[in-house]
Order: sequence, then structure tokens, then C-alpha cells
Amino acid sequence: VMFIVNLIRARRTIAGERETLKRMLFFLVMLLASYMLTFGPRLPFSAPYGFLYAHLPKFSMIRQTVKLMIVSTFALSALAGLAFAYLRTIFSRRWAIALSAVALALIMIDYFPFPSKGAGISILPGRDEAYEQVFGNKPDVRVVNVPIWPGNSSWSSHYQYLATIYRTIMVNGYNPLPPKGYSDEVFRPLKSLNAGQLQRRQHELLRKMNVEYLVFHEESFPPKVCIFPSQYALENLNASPYLLKVAEEPPVSIFKVLDKKSEEKEDKEIIFSEENSTIVARIHEGEKLNKNVFGNPVGKVIEDEKASNGHALLLRKENDTATRIRRRTTPGGRFTFSARVKSEESSRFKISVFRSRDGSIIESKAFDVDTGGSYEIVSLEFSLEEATSILYILDRRAGSALTVDWMRLKFANQKIPPEEFEFEELFHTGNVRRHDKASGGRAVFLTKVDPKGEATRGPYRLYERGQYEITLSIAGGTGDGTEKHDVIASVIISDNMKNVIMSEKKIKAGELKTTSSTGEFKDMTYRFELKRPTFLNVNVQHFGHDLYLDKVTIRKVEE
Repeated sequence: VMFIVNLIRARRTIAGERETLKRMLFFLVMLLASYMLTFGPRLPFSAPYGFLYAHLPKFSMIRQTVKLMIVSTFALSALAGLAFAYLRTIFSRRWAIALSAVALALIMIDYFPFPSKGAGISILPGRDEAYEQVFGNKPDVRVVNVPIWPGNSSWSSHYQYLATIYRTIMVNGYNPLPPKGYSDEVFRPLKSLNAGQLQRRQHELLRKMNVEYLVFHEESFPPKVCIFPSQYALENLNASPYLLKVAEEPPVSIFKVLDKKSEEKEDKEIIFSEENSTIVARIHEGEKLNKNVFGNPVGKVIEDEKASNGHALLLRKENDTATRIRRRTTPGGRFTFSARVKSEESSRFKISVFRSRDGSIIESKAFDVDTGGSYEIVSLEFSLEEATSILYILDRRAGSALTVDWMRLKFANQKIPPEEFEFEELFHTGNVRRHDKASGGRAVFLTKVDPKGEATRGPYRLYERGQYEITLSIAGGTGDGTEKHDVIASVIISDNMKNVIMSEKKIKAGELKTTSSTGEFKDMTYRFELKRPTFLNVNVQHFGHDLYLDKVTIRKVEE
């Protein structure tokens, strides 16, 4: 505003004011340019960003363009300071003091330093029901938040925000420069909590640090922290004999850290329990495995109509490898690792599973196959005593060339692709809420504040070719002003890489029962065909309307 005022007055400004005007112009250009670049390629006018991305050295390394907001904030601060200084020169001393007081009051309102049910002008809720139940009258309680990060992730902002309201003392939070020893003394020993696995060693560490509560934040649980969905971690925490749930108001669950094991829960290693697994598998397509542990290309990606995605990796040289480093935490448990391969004649290879950190072997198995040009699945089983990062290598040793279609990791007890599963068992956005009408008493709830687009992913299990019928149990939300003709979701059935879409159906609000009092679920049934064995992905696209997702049923029908 002051820039425009100065511009109007420019002809009659003195030399000092002209200098101020130049400085304001400089910072205004800096503000507008950096603010525009903050949105990266998402603006319709993104040519400047594209030019810098292509030609400015190191600019392409910025993974989150919002970091450029630091420059915007600096420019805005300088601009505000210059404008405020100028304002004080054109008012009397009395008015200048009053103006300073008003500006200071506005700053104090924005950055209110005292405990309150909210933080300034933040759009986040001013209270959390689970926190209110446990920490409402108990400030300065020591907590560990899950998921736990190495120390520098913006995902921790959710629980940092709540800490400003309820004054919890966090063992883990955000720090752009984590303290020396944090990774080795806190993060690494406790990272198994991201899979919900709390064993005796972790329990002793929590007690040593005087941690009283563990707080699980589903809304801060991206796939980065664990290779399986958040529901798996939550179920493990619920089953832990070292924890007692004291509050649950999704997306937050709060557990009290017990002094000793609960006698009410079975005294067993939860990580090897048959009940503590997930239907979701992890798939690594052959065409994505064409680099070794050093990042150098190996083998050749070929087209193959018999492969799951129409492509595969051909290994022809001795010691060619198909490699996958899984840096994200793999939880403890019993697993089956499989590969789909083919050879024209006899071929010899080995599959090995290593710990990423030190390269030690967890399990290894040699294979001699002669598939006669047809694909065959080979497997090995292994166990992890605790959560860790692992590395898989399929190493061709001798004989005929070997073609690798895919490699897969799943829990050993998950043998048959599920005919029925809950949406909350998949990777999902939104939060899991209690719902009396839902099959398990819970459903994934999506609202207009949740990101639009892909809302569910998985289960990535292998279904054979043929005709299928899928039934989705869904309920429309209430009170969001949805008209019956509004498209509130789209259901896409695809392969795991979303290269091939088998079915896509748009769902309008009028197709669902949306009575405000009951919110009953409606079963919606479609048919689709798999022309080859496929790792299925049930993806519900969310378009910003209230929506409950309950369960999925998939049945093979007679052709």
C-alpha cells in the first residue's frame, strides 16, 4: 500500500524518500517473485519456475518449493519495516506512538505467547478431544509422539501445534539441526514405534526417559514412516502389554506407558502373532529394478505381454542383479519374499535379504529353475526380530538368461488374496472414525479439508485373471450442502502402478443414502476383468465432499 502511495507522490518526494521508494520496489519484486516460485509448477503461469528448474544449478534439488516462502517472509518483513518507518515520518509524534502501539497489538494477537485454546490465526482446531481428556489439566507431561522422525520432518507440525496448547513435553519433535546423539539415542531405538511395535528394550528406554504417554497421530502418518498402513501400527499399539489406551478421538489415540507388563494382556511376542499382520503387500515391478546397490544400470527393461505390467527386467550377464533397497522401516515379523521369473533353459540365481545398515544377511536361498519360457513364482521365508531397514537382491549366477517380472514382500500368514477387507486396512487419507452402521464399527471418513484426489491405495495382492465383481460399502456425509447430482467420488480399479485401469465408476451424491440422522451405508457393485494376474489397487478418488468408506468385497464370477 505504501509503495502505491509513494508512487503517486513520486514527483514531489525528496531525495531520501526516493531512496526509500527504490528499496521498497526492490523488496516488493523479491516478495512477488519468491511467492510465485513458492507454488512451483502448480500455477498456470509457471514458465519462470520451469526456466530456473532447467537452468539454475541446484535449483532442481528443492523438493518442497514452499521452502521459498522463507525468502517471501524476509522480503515482506523488510517491506513492512520500510513502510512503517515511512508512516512514522508523515505523522506527528503522538500519532506515531499510537500507530506503533496498534502494530504491536496486532503482532501480539497473531503470536499470542500465553496458553490458550488455539494459536493466533491458525486454521487448525483450537482443541483436541483426546488431548483434552488426558492433558487438559496436566501440563508438562512427558510424551513420545508417533510417528517418530529423525528430527527434521514437517509432519511433526501437528503434534508441535498441540504442544503449544496443552504444554506437553515432547521427547521428539522438529529441529532443522537435530541435537547430537538424537538419532542414535532416541530415533533409532524407538523407530519400531512407527510399526506399533513396542518391545521390552523400547519400554525400558521410555521409562528411563520418564515418558508417561505415547500419542499416536494418524493424520501425520504418511507411507514414509512405515511400509504398511497406519491401521497396522495402531492395532499393534492396542495389543501391546506395555501400553494402556486412555483416550481415542480420531485421528489421535493416547496410551499410558505402564510401569510393567499388563497382566490382562497375553505375555507373548506380538510381532510374531498371527493376528498382527496386514493384508497389504509391497510390490516391486521388474522394470523398476534395473539399478544395483551403487545406482548403476543393470539388465535390460523389455516389453513382455505375459508380465504383470507388460514389462520385465532381463538379466543376461553373470552377476546381474535385481535390487531393491527398502530404507523405510520394515516391522518385525514373519515374511514371505517372492519373485516371478522365467527362463528358456536352466538358470541359477540366489535371492538374499540383508540389513541395510550393516549389510548383514538375514536370509538367503539359491534356486535352479527351468521354466521353459513360462513364468514361475519362487519364494523364501524370513523373520525379523525387530523393525529395521532391509535390502533385497536377486543375483543371477549362471545358465540361461533370467527374466524378472516382479518381487513381492508380504506377511507369511497372508496366503490367499482377501475377498473382503476394510478400507481402513489400506493406505488412506482422511481419518478412521467410529460409526455404528459400519461393519467393524469404524470407517474412513473424508471431508472437504482432506486432500482431493487419491484417498485409498491397496491392497496390492495378486488376483488371478478372470471376471470379478466388486462391492463397495459407502455412505455420504451429512450437512455439507451436497446436491444429489454432485460427483462426490470416483472408484478406480487398476494395477498397482496404475498403468492399466480395469474399471472406473463415478459416484453421485444421489446414489447414496444421505439421511442426516442415520448415515446408512449403501453397497455399490461393479464388474471388471483382469486379463492377466494383477496386483490389485482399489483407489477411491475424493472430490471434497463428506464421505464414509466402510469395506470392500471382491469375488470371482464365472466367465
